[in-house]
Amino acid sequence: MNKYKLNDKTIDIWGRCNYKDDALFIFWSGSGIETNVQASQLYLKLTSYYEIAEQWLLVIVNDTITQRIMLPKGSSEICIFRSLNKDIVRNIRIVRDSQPAYFDPKAYLKFEELICDGQLLSPPKHKYHLEFIGDSVASGEAIAVSDKEVDYLPGNATANNFVMRSAKMLDGKYSCLSVGGWGVASSWDGNLNQTMPKVYEKICGVVDVEGCKDNYDFNEEMDYIIIHLGTNDTNSILRNKYSFYDEGDKVERMRDITLRISEDEGLQLSEAVYDFLKLIRKYNSKAKIIWTYGVLLVQAEDIITKGINKYIKDYNDNKVYYYTTINSLDDLGAFNHPSNHFHDLMAKQLYEKILEIENNI
Repeated sequence: MNKYKLNDKTIDIWGRCNYKDDALFIFWSGSGIETNVQASQLYLKLTSYYEIAEQWLLVIVNDTITQRIMLPKGSSEICIFRSLNKDIVRNIRIVRDSQPAYFDPKAYLKFEELICDGQLLSPPKHKYHLEFIGDSVASGEAIAVSDKEVDYLPGNATANNFVMRSAKMLDGKYSCLSVGGWGVASSWDGNLNQTMPKVYEKICGVVDVEGCKDNYDFNEEMDYIIIHLGTNDTNSILRNKYSFYDEGDKVERMRDITLRISEDEGLQLSEAVYDFLKLIRKYNSKAKIIWTYGVLLVQAEDIITKGINKYIKDYNDNKVYYYTTINSLDDLGAFNHPSNHFHDLMAKQLYEKILEIENNI
């Protein structure tokens, strides 16, 4: 059997990872590795640790999901495939399928080596490099379980969320930075420290694993950066202003567009949008930036677009775009989040937006 370390030139790294002590630490949902394999069997040696939030693994063979695995604590040797025709070359992606859990700060996942009875070959190049920045919807909350499920932890899934689906449509290699409940100015419950701008310059920044809070080198140039933020900020403002969920049906309250947010109440949010665009552009001079909002709550759209438009005007940045996400309140899955089916609609909408931009360049 032949053994390959994860820094081998035939292995392509997806997402913000940290290679240290002969292992690849993988922090974000959707991050992992891609390679081509000519072998009859393939195994991955890894180590997983958690106290609360177990780590999940996703195996994709020739663009088809073949396994979704809840990993045990400690070292494991996972069979990716076996008993296949050794002469055929297969494209393999192995990715983390769980977001970083700020409430389980010592949890980690590291890949140590690939083992096969053949050889690894360099994978194909992709048409686009994409970066997604988002919240629970980008993490795929609710799509890995029944629509009637009430327990939280196993519900997040990269598998077939709008991020993975749209990237596949575009032939895109992607990195996804997303944490459920986090926003651009505050979290869903008003925590000003649980925001994506606070961790954007780090490899991860969400947990306390070694290397996680190191500065990211931004060595991979992105073609598109897609921001799906604002829902949790909206929830925080409405929660304080209206005792948002204290009365009546939760979904009906979410649907109530008469619950408006004034400019004064939304000032912190619009300024955060403006500042985050400045920060992203600082490290991504050539990327086209798309902000999208509205999949669950819509009440802060004017506030968010005010921040976007002010940034575009002040910096004469003609590579920043906005569109309203189709609203999912009539197609909700578990935990009042978009259903599996709705992620497909979101992916198609994003795909069409990017095609529109490309056709107008």
